[in-house]
Amino acid sequence: MLNGQDRQGSSGGAGAHGAATGVSAQSRGAEPGVGEWEAIVREAERLAPRLMPADKTWDVVGEAKRIPDVLKSFGYDEDKLAKYLHIMATNAPPRSKKTEKQYQEIERIWRSWAGTCPLTPQAKAKAWAWAVRIATYTNVFGRGSQVR
Repeated sequence: MLNGQDRQGSSGGAGAHGAATGVSAQSRGAEPGVGEWEAIVREAERLAPRLMPADKTWDVVGEAKRIPDVLKSFGYDEDKLAKYLHIMATNAPPRSKKTEKQYQEIERIWRSWAGTCPLTPQAKAKAWAWAVRIATYTNVFGRGSQVR
């Protein structure tokens, strides 16, 4: 927020409620305001460690990166995404059992995170995408990496 306005100016701004919650500008499809962006980053940072636990393979991140696009294709309907994740976790296409296990983990992560995340579905998609980036970056350049 600059001088009480978000990036859209006074006509497309989030308003007082949006500034306080950080979510209403996104629900209208506008560029996220500063308060909303901070909320997205905060949620991404909270989610990223769940995508990169030490005892899991990094393939979970590879499958997890598709979730924002799937959510968008469902019109940001979280119930449809939950159903899709359940189908993939219990009856994935016959590529491999590895894919099914990855989706079981992604479904578990989504349920535990999305249920406590205060963002709109559109903002959740952005936070999830940033969490994947953070998890990938941390894996390559952070803990446990041979690349420095």
